[in-house]
Amino acid sequence: ANSHFVASRIKKYYHRDSRVIFPPVDARKFRPINSKGQYFLVVSRIEPYKKVDLVIEVFNKLKLPLKIVGGGTRFEEYRQKVSDNSMRQTELVGRISDEKLVKYYQNAIAVVFPQEEDAGIVPLEAMACGRPVIAYGRGGALESIVNGKTGILFTKQTVKDLFQAVKRFQKVKFDVKVIRRQAEKFDKDLFKKKVLEYIIDKL
Repeated sequence: ANSHFVASRIKKYYHRDSRVIFPPVDARKFRPINSKGQYFLVVSRIEPYKKVDLVIEVFNKLKLPLKIVGGGTRFEEYRQKVSDNSMRQTELVGRISDEKLVKYYQNAIAVVFPQEEDAGIVPLEAMACGRPVIAYGRGGALESIVNGKTGILFTKQTVKDLFQAVKRFQKVKFDVKVIRRQAEKFDKDLFKKKVLEYIIDKL
């Protein structure tokens, strides 16, 4: 299973135990730089269940800079909403190369992760770049993010809860080295080692 969250569903519906091996991050590719951050960042497909519209609404209220990387069926709809916003604090960037994505992470103040995912690679990529994550506290995010140390978790996918989470985030001083060390626990070399150990064990 790719998380304990998924393992619990496997147990519930299939009545089977499973070994958890969390998906990896390339910690050599995603690395911190000396940057205070210029904007908040969302990296996501632009689909309803990803809750990108929630983030747009909250950051419009907060009047904080937000960049959204990714494409999807709601891209044009959300871009129109953004263009109608006179503050112009939010930018839908669209799809970009992997090289550019690393730079977007590195220059972010924090990454916002508002959806529930089985595991979630985006928080790992953000933390590997030393960037904290403001995330919905369900699913795989609970297994990768340390609340108050590598990010801030919120409990409901509502404007109020995310708004308050951002306010809490602004009061916490995060340590880039602590965040980076957490991501290194999920590095791809360790992932390969765990998979190999699992195969050898079963053989």
